[in-house]
Amino acid sequence: MKTFNKILPIAAASLLLAGCNGAKTETYYYGFGSVATYAVTAATETAAGTVQTDVDVASVLFNSKGEIVDVNVDVMQIKAASTAEAVTTLASKAYNDEANSDVKSKWELGTAYGMSGASAIGKEWYEQADAFENWAVGKKVADLSANLTDYHGGKALADGATVGTTITVDGFIETITEAWNAKAEFKASKANLGVAMYNSHAALQDDVTIGGAVFDEEGKVLASKVDVYQIPYVVTANGSFFDVTVNEAKTQVVAESTSIKSKVELGADYGMSGSSAIGKEWFEQASALEAWAVGKEVADLSANLVDYHGGKALEDGATVGITITVDSFLKVYEEAYTVSQSATR
Repeated sequence: MKTFNKILPIAAASLLLAGCNGAKTETYYYGFGSVATYAVTAATETAAGTVQTDVDVASVLFNSKGEIVDVNVDVMQIKAASTAEAVTTLASKAYNDEANSDVKSKWELGTAYGMSGASAIGKEWYEQADAFENWAVGKKVADLSANLTDYHGGKALADGATVGTTITVDGFIETITEAWNAKAEFKASKANLGVAMYNSHAALQDDVTIGGAVFDEEGKVLASKVDVYQIPYVVTANGSFFDVTVNEAKTQVVAESTSIKSKVELGADYGMSGSSAIGKEWFEQASALEAWAVGKEVADLSANLVDYHGGKALEDGATVGITITVDSFLKVYEEAYTVSQSATR
C-alpha cells in the first residue's frame, strides 16, 4: 500500500514504534474536496453537440502539523450527446458499464486514456497524477501553489518535467485546499487512504457519487466523506443533429462559472427536509451516514438493508439519521477500500 511509503519520510519515527504495546497512536486529519465544471460544444452539419462535465476529487490525509501524509486525486469526465428528443447518451470513450451506466475515471482508464503519446515527458495521466501525489507529500496546502507557471489556460508546476507531471494542476490544488478547509480529526496508528467515483446515467441526468475514506489496519472506517453531483441536461434540435447543454435553470448549476454545486454544497437549498420522514436535509443525512460508518468494515455497511424507492436504505435509518437510499454510497465505500489496499495508489 503506497500510503505508508508516503508516510515514512514524514513520521517514520513515530509510526514505526511498534513493540509490546503496539504502534503509537497519532492525531491525523481527513479531508475531501471536489469541483465540477462543464463545457458545451454545439452541433455542426456533420456531428451532434456534446456537453462534458469534469469532476475533480481529492481524498487527503494530513498530520498534526498540517502536512500532507497521503493524497489520492482523480478526475471523471462525463460526456453526453443525443440522438433523440429528451434523451442523452454517454459519448465518451470512458463509458464503461452499460448496465450501471458507470464511467471510468482517468485513474481507472490507465493507459487507455492515451496521453503518453502527446506528453512532453512520455507519461500517461495516471503516472503524472501519481508523481504529483508523491510530490505533494510533506507539503502544506500553501506550499502547493508556489513555483507555478502558465500552461494551457491553467497552471503547471514550474519544475514539472523534473517532478514527473507537466499537466495542469489547478484542479488538484483547488480540491486539496477544499479538503484541508473541511478536515475532520481522528486518531490512529495506521491509516490507509482511498477515493472513489461512481456515475449513474438517466435520460436527462447524470448522478456522480463521489467520496473517500480512511481505514485502519483492520479495514475499519476511521473517517469518510460522501457527496453527489447531479448534472441536468437539456436537448434541442439543431439541423439534422441535436444539441445537449446543461440545464442552467436548475439550482445546482452556476452558469457564470460553468460549474455545478454538489448536494452538500447546496445545503438547505437542496430542499429535502420538507419531504423527509425525519425532517433532515440531504447534507445532514450524508453527515449522519459518515458518522455511522466510523468503526465499521465495508462488509458491515451492507448489513440490515431494506428495499426503498427502487434501492436500499438502512433498516434503522430513522434512528441513524439517514432514510435516503444508500446504494451508491456503499459502492463508494467498497471502491475506496479497494483503492486503499492497492500497491499502486
